[in-house]
Amino acid sequence: MTIDINLIPALGIDHDYAQDILDTLAQGAPVEKRSMEPRAVLGNDWGIPTLDVTRQAVSYGANVVKWGTVARTIPLPGDTVHFYTDDDKFSALIKDPAALLKTSCLNAVELNISLNPAMPRALALSLIYQKRRVSVEWQDYGLPLFVDMNVPEKFFDLNMLGVPVRWRAYANRGYAGDLEHLEKAHRLAVERAGGDVLYLVYGGGKSARDLCQRRGWEWIPEDATLKRGQHGAES
Repeated sequence: MTIDINLIPALGIDHDYAQDILDTLAQGAPVEKRSMEPRAVLGNDWGIPTLDVTRQAVSYGANVVKWGTVARTIPLPGDTVHFYTDDDKFSALIKDPAALLKTSCLNAVELNISLNPAMPRALALSLIYQKRRVSVEWQDYGLPLFVDMNVPEKFFDLNMLGVPVRWRAYANRGYAGDLEHLEKAHRLAVERAGGDVLYLVYGGGKSARDLCQRRGWEWIPEDATLKRGQHGAES
């Protein structure tokens, strides 16, 4: 039987993993068993992989760490890792998502792949697919996640593709000049969850900090790795 490798993404499976399977079958060796349940449940017409609702973050952990601020050889058990940083800092994870697992972190926020409001929706959709593909691979290895909500408002609908109902763990990037984005993204998250959510906000200065305190959201100062409860500094 001939399989067109270019059709694989429609199944929610990345090319590299699919090619590994085909190469192994060609050699007659057994294929390593790996949970593919999150990839098999698409729930949308675009083939965006659907997250596994049983593998969402249920706490913020002991520390919240920005990827690239701590040496990758340092273990981070009990910590949440986020990617609100330059895209090139985490581009290697798109090719090798499993590299994050070497930190032994407790949770991760999805990759924050930059979207420009001026870009075509088709391109934004492809980047959201890329982000969610990495996310479900992390979930395959058992890592709980926060959904990244730091996307332009015009792409909110695309960003929710693959986010199941009852999903309660979300994260966003704060900007002092656009607090309304935090509010709108939170309302969308509550709607999808059907109730209260865990909402982690990174940066945005004093105005974002004060908003988070009023709303009961978790705020993390920019460029800081702090223990929970030590959030007095401005970004």
